[in-house]
Amino acid sequence: MRVILSPQASVEIDEILAFIARDNPAAAVRYVAGMRKKIRSLGRFPRIHPIRDDLPGELRSAVYGSHLILFRIGERTVDVARVVHGARDLPSLFGESGG
Repeated sequence: MRVILSPQASVEIDEILAFIARDNPAAAVRYVAGMRKKIRSLGRFPRIHPIRDDLPGELRSAVYGSHLILFRIGERTVDVARVVHGARDLPSLFGESGG
């Protein structure tokens, strides 16, 4: 399956790169390169990642380092919606009350 990044996910990846690069530019490049590799790999077996019952729209999550890659499976694509730090309050981020 083809993997498509939402504009929001692209911005978030750029922000992750910039945040890490403040302290260590080389580490930032390595981290984001690994993250992009993980994102590309979602196209092979996306269903191995769990559906998040606490989030709307059958979002699934894949973990990379301290970040979550949140995506949906379409007919022919894997659509990456967000890339966020794992410590974020995800139901609040998506406007849900949770549960």
